[in-house]
Amino acid sequence: MTTPSNPELSVVIPIYNEAQNLRSLLEELQQQVVPLVPALEVVMVDDASTDGTTQLLQQLLGRYPWLRVLRQLINCGHGSALLVGYAAVRGKWVFQVDGDRQFDLADFALLWNKRDAAIVVLGVRRERNDPWVRRLGSWILRAGLLWRFKTYLRDTNSPFRLIRRDWLVKKLALFETTTLVPNIAMALLACREQVLFELSVQHFERTAGKSSLPVRQYLRFGLQAWHQLQRLTLSFGLVSKRLWNG
Repeated sequence: MTTPSNPELSVVIPIYNEAQNLRSLLEELQQQVVPLVPALEVVMVDDASTDGTTQLLQQLLGRYPWLRVLRQLINCGHGSALLVGYAAVRGKWVFQVDGDRQFDLADFALLWNKRDAAIVVLGVRRERNDPWVRRLGSWILRAGLLWRFKTYLRDTNSPFRLIRRDWLVKKLALFETTTLVPNIAMALLACREQVLFELSVQHFERTAGKSSLPVRQYLRFGLQAWHQLQRLTLSFGLVSKRLWNG
C-alpha cells in the first residue's frame, strides 16, 4: 500500500525527542487506525530532535508506506510543528495526536464514528494523567476562557482531535508561524461557530521519554500563550467581553 494522493485521512503528529516511543506508536497506528481508514497518510513533524528520533524515522520510512516525515532544522516548539503539519496535509479529515503515547489510539474510532456530527470532534481527557503543573494549567485555562470569553470548554488544548480539512485550511490563514497554541484558538473558534463536538477518551501517564518543558519554563510559556491568545482572538473578530472599563 502506498500513500494516496488524495487520502481520506491525514494524521498529524508533532514530535520532539520521542525515539523511545516511535516504534510502538507506529505499530499502534498500524493496528488501530489503518484498518478503519486504509486511505490515509501520517505526517510526522520532527521539531529538530536531538535524541536519535530523526535517524530512527528515516529507518522506519520504508516499513510504513503511509508515513511522511517533515523535519524542522531549528526547534520551534509544539505550536509551530503543528502548523507545519496542518499546512502539509492532503486528507479530507485531519486527526491530530501527540507522539508521547498518552492516548489509546483505539479511541480514534470514537472520533471517526462521530465525524458527521461536527466539523471538529474533540477528545476530552476523562482523567488527565499528567504532572500537577499541567493539570493546574488546564484548570486555569478553563477558568480564563470562561471569564474572558464566556466560553466553557472541558479540554481546550487536548492533542486528540479530528478536524475537517476544508474548515482547517480557512483557519490556518489566520495564524502566524509563531503561534504558540493554535489548537486552543481553533477549539475556541469551533465552539463559537457551534461546530464542535466533545467526547471522552482515555489518557495515560507518560511511560517513556519526558516532557520538554520544566515547571518554571512551562509557567512562563503559559503566560506568553495567554497574552498571545487574547491578541489572536481580537484579530479573529472574537472580541472578548471585558469585565471592567479601560
